[in-house]
Amino acid sequence: MERQPIIEPFDFPIEVQNDIIAAIIAQEAKMPFLVSLTEDERKTLLKAEKGKATKPRGVHRILMDNPEVNKSDTLFLDRFGKQIDNYDALFAILKRSQQFVDLVTDTLLAKGHELVHQSNEGQKQIRRAADDKTKYQPLLKELKNIKPSAKPTASQVEKLAPKQGFVKSPTL
Repeated sequence: MERQPIIEPFDFPIEVQNDIIAAIIAQEAKMPFLVSLTEDERKTLLKAEKGKATKPRGVHRILMDNPEVNKSDTLFLDRFGKQIDNYDALFAILKRSQQFVDLVTDTLLAKGHELVHQSNEGQKQIRRAADDKTKYQPLLKELKNIKPSAKPTASQVEKLAPKQGFVKSPTL
């Protein structure tokens, strides 16, 4: 039985790839308020319930219904409400973006699977040919010298980032 690939090869011109990257960069430019946190900074932040912020919503509602309760010089209910609106908007964008990222990730995993499958099949063909004919014996040595790509160094990533269309280097 012939193996059916998960995903067939497809045309994906560099122009289209560049357009997609440019569109992502354009969307980032529309959100100049975005922040980039370090791993340690992320660990120190208080966490709202993912996508719900139930407690902040409840506290805001209670304070809006009973403004005389708020005696704080630093708690402004209009700003508090705007923070909730901002949270909702960003969560909606994140949710849809994550769906897109998941599609790209799944497709990339499927492509990687197909590449490895094809590579394994090709390797079998090279070994078979080398077993059949002496002139193909050097191919076995060449095959043994093929090593998986090493993780690029930080300086290599810095050099590659602009060529790949990244505003800043991706985290590896």
